[in-house]
Amino acid sequence: MRRLDSESLKFWEETSHRYHEQLTETALSYLAGRGLSMAAVDYYRIGYVDDPAAGHDDYRGRIALPILKKCGAVGFQFRCIEDHRCKDAKHAKYYTDGDQWLYNTAALDEPGDVIGFCEGAFNAYILSFECGIPTLGIPGADSWKGHPWWADIAKGHRKRLFFADNDASNDKNPGVRLGKEAAKDVLGLKLILMPEDEDPNSTFLKFGREEIYRRAGYVPPSRRHLELVS
Repeated sequence: MRRLDSESLKFWEETSHRYHEQLTETALSYLAGRGLSMAAVDYYRIGYVDDPAAGHDDYRGRIALPILKKCGAVGFQFRCIEDHRCKDAKHAKYYTDGDQWLYNTAALDEPGDVIGFCEGAFNAYILSFECGIPTLGIPGADSWKGHPWWADIAKGHRKRLFFADNDASNDKNPGVRLGKEAAKDVLGLKLILMPEDEDPNSTFLKFGREEIYRRAGYVPPSRRHLELVS
């Protein structure tokens, strides 16, 4: 992993604010369609690349997901939001500027003894901000093995949850595989499987946060007076 030099940090921090200010109606509509409130969009400083910063010309028209830590932005992932299969368009769904980091490390600062893991930024945003379960997003189904120190993050949290994508139509079911890999390293990690061919984001959209709580057997304390879980 590269050392975070001051110039890079300054560039990423300034650029994250720049892209957040460039959010278009199209980008906001896409984010709303993913179930994110405007408060969440602002909190995670999600942006859009309309006028690219230096070196970002290839990311024009993509959603900008800054990786935020206490020191500020430390990199980006840029997501295609075109209505097509990215493989057919011969480009990746996500591009990265910077090193691979966990999404939403701010979850570690939340009060309580619960920490969640999942795959991807949007799942982490939904689980953390819209469902109230502090959750870290792993950047890809194959990235866990390359970062053995991620397992140490769960130390100090009594309840450890992994919200697994259920890629049932895929013989290898990479979402479940990722959860099982993490469970080998994180003591007491509870695997919470989403409905068939759903991830936490789509489960939230289709069935509501109550279904996520039901599967996890957990409702955040701040919501227990609001939610009824069978």
